[in-house]
Amino acid sequence: MPYFRWVGIDLRGKTRVGYQFSKSIAELDAELLEQGFGLVQSGHGIRGLSNARIREQHQITFFQQLGVLLASGIHVPQALSLLMQQSDNLRFKEIIFDLLSDVEAGASLSVALEKYQIFSPACVHMIAAGQEAGVLANSLQQYASYRDTIEHMRKKMRSAALVPAITFLFFLIITFLLFSFIMPAFEQMMRMGSYSISSAARVLFSVSHALRSGTLLWCMGGFFLALILFRTFRRTQLGVRSIDWLWLKIPGLKRFIIYRSGIYFLKTLALLVQGGVPIDQALSVALQTVSNYYIRCSLDAVAQQVNGGSDLAGALLSSASWLFTPDILALIAIGQESSTFGIMLDKSADL
Repeated sequence: MPYFRWVGIDLRGKTRVGYQFSKSIAELDAELLEQGFGLVQSGHGIRGLSNARIREQHQITFFQQLGVLLASGIHVPQALSLLMQQSDNLRFKEIIFDLLSDVEAGASLSVALEKYQIFSPACVHMIAAGQEAGVLANSLQQYASYRDTIEHMRKKMRSAALVPAITFLFFLIITFLLFSFIMPAFEQMMRMGSYSISSAARVLFSVSHALRSGTLLWCMGGFFLALILFRTFRRTQLGVRSIDWLWLKIPGLKRFIIYRSGIYFLKTLALLVQGGVPIDQALSVALQTVSNYYIRCSLDAVAQQVNGGSDLAGALLSSASWLFTPDILALIAIGQESSTFGIMLDKSADL
């Protein structure tokens, strides 16, 4: 790996130790000399970078800057070299170094990106289409804009889901305090005053006793055991189908899942179509953004109809009308009849 742990001497004769990214030991020696250090010893010093987290914003910034550099006339190897030097994420810098090595060896940028799972199939297809059409810089900027839009929507969805989650947490805390401290005092007051205790009050007092005894620990243990079993079941094919079916039976959650799946599917499809990717390949890639099994099955039927010669609007109306509103289907149909198919797909995702 091109990360080195070095030991050197500065101009005052003091020993210095550090880490630095360089293509080779010779380049490391030259870079340290420019910084005022004489290289004494070096070796591969950083480990565990393969699992380091690369944030979404790192990729967005990378594609934005790469598109700007290519649009200004800089060739891909030189642009990657510049971005590698500017990156502050060690793992991502290592990936850019590998991309640069592959490109310098004669591979195309899309082929080099395909080796890494952090780059989605939509990214690879979009860049491959841009390379073939000679508009790579524009494709990179379009993809960066797409990822930025998707990330913005994810943040909005997370924020929307955070409010009920916090409300439910406060409800649990208040309920625990009520039954652990207030209810025992209330029970003691009623017994000291020789008041008659109703059956409803007895139930509440029993719950309070359970929370203050070992029953609570048993309940918590059972909850965590059920959670482990649920996660194990979720990894099986039957579990995926069962849980995805269950989510679609909950009214409020069903609407959210359909809305999220529709946005991701149409946004990805619009990006690829505008980038010049054939509709059959674009549908195949867009399907990978849909996580719910039953929604994906409906859209897969749409893709099969389109591959068989049907138009997209008709296929959606036939096999996935429960996922999209009539307004969305009308926009897609209008786009197919004009030269604004990709634009209409993007607009339909915003409805």
